[in-house]
Amino acid sequence: MTKYSLLMIICFVCATTGYSDVIYKSQDKNGNPIFSDRKPDSRYQIIEKGNYRSSKQIAAPTDIPEERSLDTIRGKTNEIKGDIDALYNGLLAIDQSTQGTVTVNFVIGQDGRVGECAEDESAMSGGTFKGTICAAIQTINYEPVVSEQPKKVTYTYQFKPRTTTP
Repeated sequence: MTKYSLLMIICFVCATTGYSDVIYKSQDKNGNPIFSDRKPDSRYQIIEKGNYRSSKQIAAPTDIPEERSLDTIRGKTNEIKGDIDALYNGLLAIDQSTQGTVTVNFVIGQDGRVGECAEDESAMSGGTFKGTICAAIQTINYEPVVSEQPKKVTYTYQFKPRTTTP
């Protein structure tokens, strides 16, 4: 269901039931859009003012971008860099020779959630992550977008043991 069809359903319900003349758009804790005739406690956007029964033009939400930029994806993914470093340090504690490259392929849906995720650890020696990088990436909530095409992303992590000088 697109944002426009959802908005049309909401406007039809408001027009036929006599609810409020103002519809507020806000987000739940997962970033999903919520439309309501009651003013939310958090940040919100007024979708339409006036009487829906007589209004022929309905305003659509304008704050949702068409597509997700690679810079936005990179920025959000870098937020978990500390978590990934902690996973690697845990592997180093078990096997000091752990090093190499992990390529992660994942898909970001229209709603901003990470769906499919796979790790290629074929270039790793020593310990392996066994899906823990994907688990960390799947905790990221990207901004929702209008584009109905999921965004396929490939991310490569390079792991080298830190050398300490005496």
